[in-house]
Amino acid sequence: MRLEETILQCEIAYMRCFARMTDGADAAEFRDPLLPDMYYRNFTRIKRAENAEALAARIGASGAARRREGAGFCLVRSHAGFDASAVLPALPEAGEVSYSSYYALDRDKLPKPGKLPAINIRQVNNPGMLAYISAAR
Repeated sequence: MRLEETILQCEIAYMRCFARMTDGADAAEFRDPLLPDMYYRNFTRIKRAENAEALAARIGASGAARRREGAGFCLVRSHAGFDASAVLPALPEAGEVSYSSYYALDRDKLPKPGKLPAINIRQVNNPGMLAYISAAR
């Protein structure tokens, strides 16, 4: 699995901890009834669209659904690249596009941190040790 797909699956698993997900062929809807005004828990994730017109139609349908729900916003996210200049004019309402990026770092290429001799890390593994640490505060 590509890194981008791994990140996407992780995001979906995380969102499912908070929001209800309705999965469709072209898009997935996320809704959190406890926080209906929170953007990143109430959105549509578009999986694919054949072309800019199909994408604009899907975004328009999302906006109409959100209006029916009484929402004051419609957030649409997509990991599929598209040309915003081709989609925005086809939208039924004015929209705004923002872009997110992922960065990967190979941890093996980072310098290893050195050991600090004045620090001793120990695992708390018994009640007496926990009581000692709690009393020290």
